Amino acid sequence: MTKYIIFILSISFFGCSNVKNDSTKSLINDEQIDTLKYSYSGFNNGLNLNLLSNGNFEYQEFVYGCTGGGENKKVTGKYKIDSSFLKLIPSKVKLLTYPMEFDGETEILETKYGIDSLKIKTEFNIVKWGNSSYLLSEQFDLGWSIEEKNDFIRFSENFNSGYEPSDSGRYLKSQQKDSLNKPLDLKQIPRKWRELFLPSPLSAKIVKSTKKNRFSEGENQTYWILEIDIGKKDKVTKGMTFQTENGDAFFEIDSVGQNKSFSKAYSYNYSDEKDLAKGTVYQTKWK
Repeated sequence: MTKYIIFILSISFFGCSNVKNDSTKSLINDEQIDTLKYSYSGFNNGLNLNLLSNGNFEYQEFVYGCTGGGENKKVTGKYKIDSSFLKLIPSKVKLLTYPMEFDGETEILETKYGIDSLKIKTEFNIVKWGNSSYLLSEQFDLGWSIEEKNDFIRFSENFNSGYEPSDSGRYLKSQQKDSLNKPLDLKQIPRKWRELFLPSPLSAKIVKSTKKNRFSEGENQTYWILEIDIGKKDKVTKGMTFQTENGDAFFEIDSVGQNKSFSKAYSYNYSDEKDLAKGTVYQTKWK
């Protein structure tokens, strides 16, 4: 299901398939320096962070369009790290802006770090789970998504849905083999975000399902307004995803009451309307 959501978002963002780029090439010089690497790889976008043993860091953030255009931002500087926290101290930034036209010129900007539009997250909690290590920041990055989310919110959503640790989101993770046998120690999560993580999956029933029609983009479209029987008292949060046991239908919470919550379901949310009927059981994660 997650891959399906990512596909939908990808089509809306770029409208094309993945492209090859040189973004995964090492940023490190030829000198032999031990390096701790963290990364994220998505649809035509990604993050890379190299922590060099000499105290320097190299950060890269890129996004590309298949038909042309895109950006590649590289930030360098010093870092401080201990067993639970990482702080980046940026000093320089280099931005490559690629043209939409095939024969266009790439714009290059090299400057001291500090321009607001080129800033990056600089403070991270180090969260360990089995053989993997995550860098999660409380800082919000509105430049990437219209939704106000930080790494802890995104991580909790994948954790609650059961996609972590095998399928990660847009946050930095070390490239180690995952150990699925150990539970996540939630004490590593700051208390203000800890309540987002469910100790066990939530189960909900549809108590009301209303079919609606709207005229959009020159055609009539059908969607459903769903009401489920759990809410804030059950730790339901906006953006939380529920799905059927076979994974054929899912929905995302868009408003939450004390004892009930609501969502909208469109054609891509289900394959059969019976999955939206009153009494259908959904869960955040199925064992």
